Amino acid sequence: MFNAKDISTEFIYRCLDSDKSTSELLEFITAQLSKKAKNTLWNVGVINENSGRLNFIKEDKFFFKLNTEAKNLLKDKDSPQILKQKYSGYKYSIAAPIKYKKQDVGIVICLTSKKNTNLVKKITRALAHFIKQHRLKKKLLEDAMLMNIIINANQGTSTDKNTSSLIKILSVQLKKFLKASGLRVYMKTKDGSSYFYDRKGNRQIFEGTLSGSITGMVLQSKRPRMVHDVSAEESYNKNIDDVSGSSDIKRIIAVPLVVSGEAVGVLVVSGGTDREVFVGSDLVWAKNIAGQIAAAYERLKLYKDIHKLFISAVEAFAAAIDGKDPYTHGHSRRVTLYSMLLGKALELDKQQLEYLRLSALLHDIGKIAVPGYILTKEEKLTDQECGRLKEHPQRGVNILKHIKEFGPLLGGIKHHHERWDGDGYPDGLKKDKIPYLARIITVADAFDAMVSQRVYRKALSEDEALKELEECSGTHFDGELASKFIDEYKKKFYSGKSSGKFSAKSSGKES
Repeated sequence: MFNAKDISTEFIYRCLDSDKSTSELLEFITAQLSKKAKNTLWNVGVINENSGRLNFIKEDKFFFKLNTEAKNLLKDKDSPQILKQKYSGYKYSIAAPIKYKKQDVGIVICLTSKKNTNLVKKITRALAHFIKQHRLKKKLLEDAMLMNIIINANQGTSTDKNTSSLIKILSVQLKKFLKASGLRVYMKTKDGSSYFYDRKGNRQIFEGTLSGSITGMVLQSKRPRMVHDVSAEESYNKNIDDVSGSSDIKRIIAVPLVVSGEAVGVLVVSGGTDREVFVGSDLVWAKNIAGQIAAAYERLKLYKDIHKLFISAVEAFAAAIDGKDPYTHGHSRRVTLYSMLLGKALELDKQQLEYLRLSALLHDIGKIAVPGYILTKEEKLTDQECGRLKEHPQRGVNILKHIKEFGPLLGGIKHHHERWDGDGYPDGLKKDKIPYLARIITVADAFDAMVSQRVYRKALSEDEALKELEECSGTHFDGELASKFIDEYKKKFYSGKSSGKFSAKSSGKES
């Protein structure tokens, strides 16, 4: 017959190295105990930290009566107790509380042929340490993963300048960590109306007002709320506060998003089933998450303000370039207008359209380094002067290449005078070797040049310029892009006049 000292509990502590769940490991531990201590059968019940419910590893008919008797018998007990329930093959049924620093953690039940309470005590001590340490490990891992999610989400937001990307990442991941069935972020606008980001990060207009709800109260007071029973809350508004779409919503955490002392929105997390119980640590995490979202919102707002100033500065720079030659006044803006017309027709994504816009605005920035007399000369340029003029694409790159943010623009600026057949400059690139944005700008630039009055020639009519684009497709221009531009121009700007300058120059549609 075995003694307590013959059974080592070292294998229980080694289970802490496993990535399996607590219940899976307890199943393994009870099976190993039955092998190590002959003629014994074990069961373990663990108290759920959130609900306080005692859940046993084995809940079948065989153990049901034992589990029930053990729960009732061990109330306020600190030592092993002999149960009345007995089963053939086992002389004793022993139950003992699992306690860690006087806190109830669970219950051990041992069916045995020998009244060995010392063994049961030894096992309960080992299990108490195992359960607490395993829970702590799990919590630390979850906290680390959650922090990593927030950090990565914020890095994505810093790159994409898009608050919705942060909401999307958090919505997918945090529902699991906060044991939530729903998550939504409400934002208010300057005029007092509201919108929200759904769980997919999509922005939706919210019809109505947030007042008369828990969410509205949090927005107004700038103080977080954790509600355990919404049925007892007079301010609960299902249409606003229930962000899960579930019919059995019970609990809510609502935290304000505060920027510079002003509440700009509310993070709302909801839970429904008994397993979705919110605890104090969940509120702490919700506050941290709300802080990250608020910070992302503030960065996005700052980015938009800076971006507006940046675009204004670029436009002013482009106007200064055009100002060197009175005959090209407004040229950069018109080239941008036509480039964007073509870019949108080609369904470029938002980022590519922004690169195209800036590239077109700055495509002639290198002309700053070209002497003014060359730009305004009425006579034919000498070979040397022609060479100086053709340097402007590369000089533009030299001016901008030291600024990291201008990196994606350099290809469009440098190669907007390349030709489809390879006879262009500065590098003589051919066909698909020419950057795509540069090919778009080439069409727009050539068209505006043809229909503009220059010191050395008169402007062509719309029809003449469009015909020239068509005839030079496949030699000077990418044929597909030239054809697309002709179609789009006729839809939006074509005046139908056989001669004279085209209407877009004075239409007020430049952007």
